Amino acid sequence: MLIEFIQWITNLSDVANKSGFDTNIDIYENYFAKIDLDSKDYISQIVFWENQNLYVAEILNIASGQTVYTQSGMYNGSSSFKDFFSVFLGILEIQIF
Repeated sequence: MLIEFIQWITNLSDVANKSGFDTNIDIYENYFAKIDLDSKDYISQIVFWENQNLYVAEILNIASGQTVYTQSGMYNGSSSFKDFFSVFLGILEIQIF
């Protein structure tokens, strides 16, 4: 599932860059991948581990210093990454197709 996540975040990075986000992807083969999505308002990231398809998604508001979104757990693959992380993407106002 890690390979599919890497493909998705590569596409997400392209879309987010076009929307004014600074993005960074870190890949540690066979272990985990991470995408950072930063804007003038938010610092955010999703980390996905190969082991049991665990993930952490977090969004921090820069002005307030508050966490506005945090979620973690196991991704079971029953929905697309786009749908699974739809609340995360919605807060950041990133529309990915």
